[in-house]
Parts: sequence; structure tokens; C-alpha cells
Amino acid sequence: MNIKQGHIDRRQATALLWLAASAKVLLVVPALLVGEGFSASWLIPLGSATIVAAAVLPGLALMKRFPGRSLAGAAEEAVGPIAGRAAGLVLAAFLATDAALVLRQFSDTFGSVILPRTPIPVITLVLVLTAVYSAYTGLESIGRLSMFLVPWLLSFYALVPTGGAPDPSLARLLPFWGPGPGNLAVQALEHTGLYSELLTLLILIPYLRKPAAGRSVAFWVIGLTAAVMTLVQVAVLATFDVLGPDRLLYPAIHLVHLVTLGRLDASIEPLFILIWVLIVTVKLSVVLWTLSTHLAETLRLPQFKPLLPIVAVIALAGSLLPGGLQQTNNLYHVTVTHVGGAAVFVLPGLLWLAAVLRGRRAA
Repeated sequence: MNIKQGHIDRRQATALLWLAASAKVLLVVPALLVGEGFSASWLIPLGSATIVAAAVLPGLALMKRFPGRSLAGAAEEAVGPIAGRAAGLVLAAFLATDAALVLRQFSDTFGSVILPRTPIPVITLVLVLTAVYSAYTGLESIGRLSMFLVPWLLSFYALVPTGGAPDPSLARLLPFWGPGPGNLAVQALEHTGLYSELLTLLILIPYLRKPAAGRSVAFWVIGLTAAVMTLVQVAVLATFDVLGPDRLLYPAIHLVHLVTLGRLDASIEPLFILIWVLIVTVKLSVVLWTLSTHLAETLRLPQFKPLLPIVAVIALAGSLLPGGLQQTNNLYHVTVTHVGGAAVFVLPGLLWLAAVLRGRRAA
């Protein structure tokens, strides 16, 4: 079943998914990639994008095979109600993990970098309440906010390479292959979770005004996300070298500290903080909307809004798990970035294969 709510067009879907994916770039992803790919870490997002462009096709084919169905409904059609609902709950568990770890990352980052005098629990509560309200207003409002933010984010990305960071050098990207082509190929395969927002695409396809545009949205999101991750990675490496990002927890934030507006000598940090806060809101809103909508569809509930307080409490509880920020970042890197590809691409692909083998399609 599909839950009755608003619809968005292809541009809004692309914008909100791209913004949600871009939120990762502003946190620890650049440092984690440098720790694994060294001078060639900028090639990892490109390699992963190539793999993801093929890996997303079975999931899109599954949704096309059952037009008008939700992802949960397509899973039940493909493998039966019991196995289909179990698959839906597995995806819901992945989304809940993503929500909890994202909330913890953003809260700790705000508390340590932007608002050091504010208690982190206060920041966490404000973030989750804002995201819950945004998700409660529905997909259309999130789409409109995303369209408003896109030009501002593009302006920010344009300022970073032209903003006069001291002593950047592309020679720091050498050796070109870093740890070697074979190692990079493995890293690209392991980092397909960088594009985990494509699971949200499969869930929102029934809420597109033209569901057939899902494939176009997927490729646009993959291309834009790969471009942003690659360019930010190149900028970080050219500025800090291989050893720098490995020591810096938030290299993108440290890069912004160094960038000024040419002869004006004005910092772009205030603009960055404003854009970052809004992108965080979009990211958390998308995650909570996706989780509550998919869970409601899996449980065959008529509305997703009553589940929002429940998923918010789950995210809050998960964000309060013991451990420091570095442990949280490592856990996110393992469960979402590394293992996420299995939930986002492999499971929908297996559901599509089961539907084909069993000859199941929409009546």
C-alpha cells in the first residue's frame, strides 16, 4: 500500500537526495577516505559511483515491475507477505541505524565545533524536534526547502576553490594510484554506502509525480554526489596533504576556516554554518521521513505521522549510546558506508531477481 500524501517532481527529488548525500561531505567522510585511499582517495567516490550506477538498476527494475506499489508492497509481491515484510523490517533497521548515527554525529559536531558552550543533549533535542517537524509537514515541504538551498550550496562550493586557501598544490595528489589500482577497486566496492540515499529514492518513487523519472533522478543524484565528493576530496588533499586530513576530524570545516573572499579578507565561515545547519535539517528530515514512511508501509498503516515520535525516540536512544565521537564515526563508516551497500543495493536486487524467477508482476 501507499500512504496518501503529497507528491514531488523530479527536480525536487534530485535536490533533496543530493543535499542529504552532501551532508556527509561536510563531516568526517573526507578524513576517513584519506585514511584508506591516501593520495588517491579522491578516486574512491568516482569508482563507487560507477559501481552504484549499475547496482541501483535492479532496485529500479523492481519498482517498475510493480508500478504504483511502495517498496514494502513490491517486496511482498516479489517474495510473499512473510518474507517481504521481513525484508521491509531489515531495511527499516538499516534506516534506524542511519538516523541514530547521523543525529549523534551532527550533535557532537555542533557541540564541539560550532556551539562548544551548549550542552550536547540540548543540541540533540533541538535537532531532532526540528527534523521531526519538517518531516511531519510532508515530502512536498522538504522538496521546496531543498530547491531553495541548492543555489546557496552551489555558491559555497564555488567559493571554496577560489577563496584563497593558503598554499594549495595538486602535487599532493601524487602518487596518482595511492595504495594501488587493485586496492582502490576494493575500496570503491566497499564504499558504495556513500550513496545510501538511493534507498530513499526507491521508497519515494511512488510519490513522484512521474514515477518513471526514478531512473533519471538516480543517475543525477549519483553524478552530482560523485562530483561534490571528488571535488571536496581534491581540495582537502591539495590543502592539507595526506597526513593532514588523517589527523583532522573535520577537514572540510578546517578548510572553510582558511578560505577568505579575496581582497575583502572576509571569512565564509558564517555562510558555511548557516548552510550547514539547513542541510543538517534536510538530511535528518529525509532520514526520519523515509524511516517512518517505509515502516508504516511495511506494517500496512494508513498514516506515517503517528510513527514520527516513535522513530524520533529510537534515533534519540541510539544517539545516546556510550562512546566518543571517533567511535561513532567509525561505527557509521562500518555500518552505513561499508555495509550499507548490502541493504541499499543487494537486498532490492535479490527481491527483483526473486520476482523475475517466480514470474511475479503487478496485475
